[in-house]
Amino acid sequence: MAGRGYVLHSLANEIERLGFQHDVLAEGFRALWLRGGITAGLQVLDAGCGPGYASLELAKLVGDTGKVTAVDFSRQYLQHLRQQIAAAAINNITVIESDLARTPLPDACCDVVFVKFVLLFIPDISKVLEKFYRVLRPGGRLLISDYAGGGNFSPPDTPLNELLAFLGQRYEGRADVEVGRVLPQALIAQGFHLTSIVPEVQIGRLGDRVWQWAAMFVSSVLDRFEDDGDLPPVQVDKYRQELARLATDPTAFYASSLLLHCVATKPC
Repeated sequence: MAGRGYVLHSLANEIERLGFQHDVLAEGFRALWLRGGITAGLQVLDAGCGPGYASLELAKLVGDTGKVTAVDFSRQYLQHLRQQIAAAAINNITVIESDLARTPLPDACCDVVFVKFVLLFIPDISKVLEKFYRVLRPGGRLLISDYAGGGNFSPPDTPLNELLAFLGQRYEGRADVEVGRVLPQALIAQGFHLTSIVPEVQIGRLGDRVWQWAAMFVSSVLDRFEDDGDLPPVQVDKYRQELARLATDPTAFYASSLLLHCVATKPC
C-alpha cells in the first residue's frame, strides 16, 4: 500500500511535536475510546501508531489481560516506543515494524482497531479499510480520528495563511486533509455499520496550548521548507516573525482543522 508521504517525518523534533499534539488532542481520543468500548481484556490494534503515545495509554486501558499491537513503518518512531515500553516495564504491547497492508495479522484477531491521522496519507483508503474489516472479530469496532477540512489563522489577512496555502500547493497529493468527508461512504461500502461521528475543532489564542501546537506545526513546516530550499531564508524569517507577532495579538486566534472521531462496527 503506497502512501502519499509524510512531509515532516524526518525532522529531528517531530517525535516531540507529536507528543505535544497527542496531549492537546487526548481528551477527544479518550472520549472516542470510551464510545468504542475499549476496556480491560481486549485485543487492540493501534494502526499507524507513530511514536506510540496512544499505544501506551491503550495498554493501560486493556490491562494485563488485554493486548495492544502497535504497527508503524517508521523504525525511528518504533524505537522511541520500545524505549518507553522498556522504561515502564510494560508487557502487553507488541510492536511490529510494517506497512499496514503487509502487516502479518490473522483474520478476526482484534476486538478494536484504532487509527488516527493515517488515512489522510493513504491514496486508496478502501484497501486499508478492507484490511481492518478482515482483522476485526464480528462485533469489533473500528475507531478513526482524522481530518475533514483545513485550519487557518485569524485575522484572515495574516501571511501565515499564505504559508498554509503554499504548503497545500507545494506538497499537493501528500495528504488529503478532507479525507473525513468520504469516510462514511467508504465505511458503509466496506460493510461496516457507522455507529457515531463526533466533530472537534480546537481554538487557540494568546500562547495557550492549542496556539503552541499550531506554532510548533508552523515552525516544523518552515524547517522543512528551509531544508528543501522551497522558500528563501528571508521568507522563512518573515513567517517566523509573523508567528511571534500573532502570539501576542489579543485579536488573533488559530482555528484547527475539523477533526472527526468515528466509530464503525463490523456486523456480527
